[in-house]
Amino acid sequence: MSRAKDKGTRRETWVVRLLQDAGLDARRAPNNTPSLDVTSQAGPYPLYIEVKDRANLNLHATLADVQSRYPDAIPHVVWHRTKKAEKRRVPAGPTLVALPIHEYAKMLAYMDALWREKYGEPEPRL
Repeated sequence: MSRAKDKGTRRETWVVRLLQDAGLDARRAPNNTPSLDVTSQAGPYPLYIEVKDRANLNLHATLADVQSRYPDAIPHVVWHRTKKAEKRRVPAGPTLVALPIHEYAKMLAYMDALWREKYGEPEPRL
């Protein structure tokens, strides 16, 4: 296995374990599936996740590619940004997740509804 492929496999496995630790049923996608590295499901919503471990990324193009290939799923891009160090690449900040804003808004509304159902009306903080 090439060094780049090994790096990608490690990052994909890390994302799968992170989602599984959060209680989701997540798994790596079959090899050679275009623009799809990890699959999961949140309630009735399928999640298709492209994982990138690199210094530079055209985030808009990558997200658009996942969205166009899998229109019935919620597309996500996980980006672990790296930079050159003495002997190898090292993290250059936190690992980020990108998804379309309307999906983010639905996620926040769902979290808000769960909060209100469990705890009642929150105190205003604005």
